[in-house]
Amino acid sequence: MLQAAQRFRPRLRHGEAVSHTSALLLHGCPLWIEPVLHVTAQPGHTRSRARGVRGHEWTEPTQVIEVDGVPLAPPLIALHQSAPLLSPRELIVAIDHLVRPERSASRVVTPVTLEQVVTAGHRHSGRGSHNLRLASSFARIGAESRMETLSRLMLHAYGLEEFFELQVDIRDSAGWVGRFDLVSRQHRVIVEFDGDQHRTNKVQYEKDLRRLDRARGAGYAVIRLLASDVLHHPR
Repeated sequence: MLQAAQRFRPRLRHGEAVSHTSALLLHGCPLWIEPVLHVTAQPGHTRSRARGVRGHEWTEPTQVIEVDGVPLAPPLIALHQSAPLLSPRELIVAIDHLVRPERSASRVVTPVTLEQVVTAGHRHSGRGSHNLRLASSFARIGAESRMETLSRLMLHAYGLEEFFELQVDIRDSAGWVGRFDLVSRQHRVIVEFDGDQHRTNKVQYEKDLRRLDRARGAGYAVIRLLASDVLHHPR
């Protein structure tokens, strides 16, 4: 998407910007969607009709921002624009990414708070407004990847999310053990998503084994989820 946007950059007119789901992708949101290039023009300008581009027009003058040399719709506006195009699940994934804590690696240029998203969701009207309000009510601060969000939503579906906190630091008698995806302090249970990078990177793999062993030694049961567990066999 970034390559497509940069190729199209010379053809953008003044005030025109990459928007909708294309902007969310360029803000770093880990969405599973068709990579269509959406471009929105300022009021009074004809929408782009270039091949491979879906043109739109803003209803009022809008300030755009720039990422990697490409003018983008700001995150909140891109969410509004994308609400009719995305399922509630994908919107939740997008919001979770946009409200990630500062310690997370993130490409979001303009920080967004969960409170801003919720407020904007209630103010939003028109197509997709129900999706946006629903997604904002399920979004949470702390998920640091798409699969962490989907793991959390899986727990919610089975009535378990209320017992877990996101990105919890655990310590033992020797000091800091690590930060874990989902932790139930009440039940002494850790749920970790085991992504491919944990197995293909030997250093990361060994580091994970050591910290999980220490967490067990500190009295926590550890449940490691694979992608197939979350996506295909949640029960």
